[in-house]
Amino acid sequence: MPAAGNHIAGIGVRGMEKLTPEEEIILGVWQGCLGRPGITLDENFFEIGGDSIRALAIIEGIREKGLTVPLAKIFSCQTVRELAAIAERVDDEKAEDLQKLKDLLTLFDKGEYQGTFPPAYEEYLNKSKAGSVRVRPEYDHILITGGAGFLACHIAEQILLNSRSRVTLLVRASTAEQARERVETCFNWYFPNKQYLSRYGSRIGAVKGDITRDDLGLEPKEYETLARELDCIVHAAATIKHYGNWDDFYQINVKGTENVIDFAFAGRKKSLHYISTIATGFTVEQSREARPFTECDLSVGQTSPNVYIRSKIQGEEKVIAARNVGLDAKIYRMGFLVQGYESGIFQYGIDRRNVYQASVELQLISTLLKIRKIPALDNGLLDFSYVDISAKAVYLLMHVQEEAFIYHIFNQHKLSLVQFTDLANKFKPQILELLPLEAYQAYVNCHYEELKDELKRILLLTLADDEIDQGLSLRLKCDLTLNFLADRGFRWPQTELRNIGHLIRFLTSRSSSGTPKRIRAWE
Repeated sequence: MPAAGNHIAGIGVRGMEKLTPEEEIILGVWQGCLGRPGITLDENFFEIGGDSIRALAIIEGIREKGLTVPLAKIFSCQTVRELAAIAERVDDEKAEDLQKLKDLLTLFDKGEYQGTFPPAYEEYLNKSKAGSVRVRPEYDHILITGGAGFLACHIAEQILLNSRSRVTLLVRASTAEQARERVETCFNWYFPNKQYLSRYGSRIGAVKGDITRDDLGLEPKEYETLARELDCIVHAAATIKHYGNWDDFYQINVKGTENVIDFAFAGRKKSLHYISTIATGFTVEQSREARPFTECDLSVGQTSPNVYIRSKIQGEEKVIAARNVGLDAKIYRMGFLVQGYESGIFQYGIDRRNVYQASVELQLISTLLKIRKIPALDNGLLDFSYVDISAKAVYLLMHVQEEAFIYHIFNQHKLSLVQFTDLANKFKPQILELLPLEAYQAYVNCHYEELKDELKRILLLTLADDEIDQGLSLRLKCDLTLNFLADRGFRWPQTELRNIGHLIRFLTSRSSSGTPKRIRAWE
């Protein structure tokens, strides 16, 4: 008799359940890739060690056994049983991928939507015209959740440089000392030689907390003190991976937001500034309508098969519900954040080896650089929302007093692939080759076997392998937000050669990002 937990050909490990041929193949691949011989049909991929890298290995292993599964589906069908139910024979995989690529290129080549889109956009533009913007007084004391995060640190910088407000950074850590250490490490990384923590030490501090826990994981006295003193919360804490286990996303992005809202109602009256994502526009409902996605669109009732997007939609719903019962709340839908515009410094802990943990934009550009051939698309597709410029926009909008409460914060100066290739080749000659669309498709067709993983990643990142219209990126509009920002003297910068140079060095460097030296700035 076999040892308990082992897989017998054709037999499920629980209840000696008979396996289908597809289940048997996929179960064997999972056990090999994850190194776990006792996996059952209903165990969750992400709960037993799966991640984005292993997902690619799983798909490749399944393909070698004669089956094909869309890469995106492993993130929504997270058990062997669910994955086996949608698996197909591999015969037509290449033809399907090439057709998806052709459809994607045709859509992006066409550019803006026609039909009902132009009049809907014109109506929005008319509503977006704004006169002089009212500005509220400075806040006294601001709490920033996710306080050691990429955007959070840059928002804190803007507050320190442009106001007299106090800032407390809520950081998940084991001890209060560790929370301070994390902030020091990140500030030293993002702002080398600026010495913000010593220069502004009386106005900035860090506390140990956890938004998924009651009272934000704060000690009772600390909770009471902050509830009484704070008059503003910037809720920037979130898990931003685009795929994974729904429970993880729910606890942080939904339940965590509920806890922050409860805290906003405690003690002193507080304003809440919720950091969301422009990806909340990538929904099933938006896919069915040829109209722009604007600041006027509420997320309530929208759905997405992507667990990250779904969790941020539900987070927005919580904020809107709180606003409806009296909370002063705003929502900031951020674009795809990249390095600092001035510094060229990327997110701490991210390098070319784990870029899949970074923004969609960086992942897409990294994949294009690996292929080295670029389709000649003239429409603006690449969103370079620099983190320092984005943080400045958030800071300015925090002090705007208008009826509008949702903002779209992304760099409207999007680069086309033609422009990107031109700048990349100026920085590093012949790093990329631009091909007409038909020639690009022919190249991928000819080299499909060696390029199929990169092709599938492109299809995944552009949502061409899911239930969402990948052309939604062409519908994202921010004119209302731009008008508010223009009144406050803000303009998005054009992407320059040095910015592309920062990007190429980052994505092609063989060295890791390293660890900044800790400076005990608060002591």
